[in-house]
Amino acid sequence: MEYKKTLTTIVLGILIALVILEYVYIPLFGMKPVNEAIPFWQPPPQAIIFHTIYLISPALMKPANFLIYWCVGFGIWMGFRQISTENVLDCRERKRIFSWIQNRPGIHYRELERETGTNCGTLSYHLEILAQTHTILTTRSSGHTRYFENDGKYSELEQKILSSLNNERKITILHVLLDAPATQAELSNFLDISNPSVAWHMKWLYHEGIVSIQKYGRQQKYCLNQESVVFLQNYFSGNSIGL
Repeated sequence: MEYKKTLTTIVLGILIALVILEYVYIPLFGMKPVNEAIPFWQPPPQAIIFHTIYLISPALMKPANFLIYWCVGFGIWMGFRQISTENVLDCRERKRIFSWIQNRPGIHYRELERETGTNCGTLSYHLEILAQTHTILTTRSSGHTRYFENDGKYSELEQKILSSLNNERKITILHVLLDAPATQAELSNFLDISNPSVAWHMKWLYHEGIVSIQKYGRQQKYCLNQESVVFLQNYFSGNSIGL
């Protein structure tokens, strides 16, 4: 009997603390600035609870979501709402993460974690929700999961190009090829890196369909595909990216 009373007291204490956090502390004092790490106790209760569940097992996310929203009624009392495409961005932290993806299309998970200052559990949870509601697209590129706004703005090739623009050497290579086709040796001299390093980058760009190989006399040169040329010209001019 005493055990049940103690457990009830602990649970009620946690719930009261979460409510105070949601409706008193955060409205009065706000969240940490974007470039600073957010303490684990400062995000809203929804993020804290689901972060904890995610750390136990990502497979528990959907059952927990269903349990909290539909079975217990706890979600209504705590201010939870069933997440949909209409309200997915009502959460301030999730909206901030989404805005980062909008401004940095093709950003990968570790960059997003580092630049937003969001801990990995909370970030993974919000990214999962954004993906489930089809708010963002995810692609695999160079061993990384990369994120894009799901608004039909970028074609599949353009997503691959944007992913390559997170690498300074690939940016330089694409700038060079915008001016004129180039051999591997010419790219090696221009970048001042070894031929094997150039070959590695070019193999990736060729595999992704961004560049092709053409013969110029006895030489083989790399050149950009026409769709790549049009997109990069617009992108570089619009973003003022130069060498």
